[in-house]
Amino acid sequence: MIKHPSIELLSPDFGRDDLFLVVFCIVDGWMHERYGSSNMPRSHRGPRDDEFSDSETLTILLVGELCHVKRERVWLRQVRANHLSMFPHLPEDSRFNRRAQLVRYLLNELRQAILYWADADLEPVRILDSFPMPLCACYRIRQSTLPISSSALAIATARDAGISVCDLVLL
Repeated sequence: MIKHPSIELLSPDFGRDDLFLVVFCIVDGWMHERYGSSNMPRSHRGPRDDEFSDSETLTILLVGELCHVKRERVWLRQVRANHLSMFPHLPEDSRFNRRAQLVRYLLNELRQAILYWADADLEPVRILDSFPMPLCACYRIRQSTLPISSSALAIATARDAGISVCDLVLL
């Protein structure tokens, strides 16, 4: 998959610094594979090699999502306070937000690439059961032969799986 020389620097106690390092290695490797550098191509002058890169922007955004951060401004303050040594060229909030808006669409493409590397099943249609059955169990509907608990269980299982009832495809 991806081999980066900094992976060997991981500590046995995996902390947030290590998470930043691993995510940066994955993001930077993907950016180099896709664009040949840590920055995506721009029509005007982009960041120089010694400036804050798009890989670093994506890393901060992705780690923020992994840590379930609700507010980007609070997250940037926390990164500045605790992890500034990892991002020495981190710009002020307004410049970071402009850069984040430019590269935010790359997050979905990066997620797709990670799922592809993990050999995840990306098929949107799932067959839950090959035997047709009504989803409603109600004494007013005559075709419903299921007890209430069975259909409620089927709907609850579908909701737990992240599938809305409208998305169910039964054969």
